[in-house]
Amino acid sequence: MDNQAGASKQEVDGLIEQIRQAARLQRALPTAGRSGAADDPARISSSGALDGYLAELARRSHPRTELPARFRRFPLTLAPVRSVALRVYNLLTKEQRATNVLLRDALQALQAAQARSELASREIAVLVDYVRALLMNARAAGTSGSRAATSLLNEHAAESTSGMDSFFVALGDEFRGSPELIRERLRIYSPVVRDAAQHGPALDLGCGRGEWLELMREAKIEAIGVEQNQALAAACAAKKLQVIEGDFMAFLGQSPPAHWGVVTGFHIIEHLGWPAWYACLREIHRVLCPGGMAILETPNPANLVTAANRFYLDPTHRHPLPDALLAFAAMSVGFASIEILPLHPVIESAGETGGPAILQALNGPQDYALIVRK
Repeated sequence: MDNQAGASKQEVDGLIEQIRQAARLQRALPTAGRSGAADDPARISSSGALDGYLAELARRSHPRTELPARFRRFPLTLAPVRSVALRVYNLLTKEQRATNVLLRDALQALQAAQARSELASREIAVLVDYVRALLMNARAAGTSGSRAATSLLNEHAAESTSGMDSFFVALGDEFRGSPELIRERLRIYSPVVRDAAQHGPALDLGCGRGEWLELMREAKIEAIGVEQNQALAAACAAKKLQVIEGDFMAFLGQSPPAHWGVVTGFHIIEHLGWPAWYACLREIHRVLCPGGMAILETPNPANLVTAANRFYLDPTHRHPLPDALLAFAAMSVGFASIEILPLHPVIESAGETGGPAILQALNGPQDYALIVRK
């Protein structure tokens, strides 16, 4: 029993550390467009009042260079008399100026304490939202709410122990392509994001080895990745990329509305069953700021070889998603601008030379991207 209790404590401690990491990374992002404490009128009013008091105290802490208005009368208007009167006045108010300095320092300390308190409050809010999202997801999956956190960690630990994380890393290396190949393939989206005048913050769901995060770093766009595979998350961290090890649907659920400028997910939506992938689209629409962009890349079932064979090389794939279905779903959740971008034909010139429909289906695009704007 003691061993079991110790293991449970370690699991809970591990969950708390993951949540705190999520909170720290969320807090580190630029605050532009973020809702919550940063937009609290009471907080802004309080901070502004302190700034005003500090400015006034700073002014009153220095010796005067002019006499107060009530003393500017003859004969004090005469230069020699005014100079002597000013020195006397500064001498008489020296003690008051010293008191003003002490009061200014006290207010500065209070302002610093207030700032620390606000940071702590934002972190607690993120922690609460993240825990709530985890528990709601667990309950939706039929898991008891009281066991949701430990169940999630037990499952994750079991996968790591049995080598599942390493297995899927090797599987991706074998069949998806090298990091260099994927980085070059993803580079097609860099001008799309640039032309849309998007500067982040960006969120990459299921960031894998971090190829897109690296491209975002090159473009000077602040970005966070979410990755459930421990080995892949560690590889991203080793490259000094901002990554959260966890479930991307749970992280989406705890993100504030209208927060992210860019949300991307490369080969993740086919891992979600119905209606989970539709819920994912709704969440992406909710968390995108007005004018924000989302890019979702997925295998193309219009390519017969992909639909009948390659798609099932990943045992966690649920079912292929035709581009017309994904585009219709995106429109139904509220996206205003929708584009389908065909990608990676088996024969690059197949679309240009025409030919029988069966050849087009065999040699056509293996993947496609859904590109939407809010």
